Amino acid sequence: MNPSIPTPNIPTVISQDVVIEDLKIKKIKKKGEFVPTSVLADLFGVSTTTILAWKKAGMPYHETAKGMRFNSSECITWRITTGENLVRESLEPLIPEETMSLEEARRRKEAALALTAELELEKRRERVANIEDLMNIFKDALVGVRAKLVGMPNRVSGILSHQESSEITRILDLEIKDMLIGLSDYDG
Repeated sequence: MNPSIPTPNIPTVISQDVVIEDLKIKKIKKKGEFVPTSVLADLFGVSTTTILAWKKAGMPYHETAKGMRFNSSECITWRITTGENLVRESLEPLIPEETMSLEEARRRKEAALALTAELELEKRRERVANIEDLMNIFKDALVGVRAKLVGMPNRVSGILSHQESSEITRILDLEIKDMLIGLSDYDG
């Protein structure tokens, strides 16, 4: 089948006003026709539920003596406009508010390259550390302190038995200071 010739009995929409049907060009009335929900659904190739959802979303309709009717031309225009707005709204976050000049883009690139080179130099000088490595070292130090705290009652209970309160205080102070020194001197 030649793709440049429309298939008979399948209307091809050229524009809102022109349709090729059975290889003949017909002009659609710009005025439109007042149709019920089911006819409009057939026209758009959707369900009546979709038409009612579009109505709630703002598609124009009219209350007539025959009930709710849709002007086909108004509805086509509404769908085209709504579709354009939806595309525009979905693309809006991707479009920068202001266009950057080539000179500004080059300046930003040079600044980023300079910062990267500076960071690499500081890494070689060992003046920068990976935050994950630091957190692991800190975690290990805290685990050591926790282990000493948990084990302290077993370590000192025998020493503290039969001691006077001042001696108990002194022994506990030494234990706590030892843990704090271990924490401050921790090398990982």
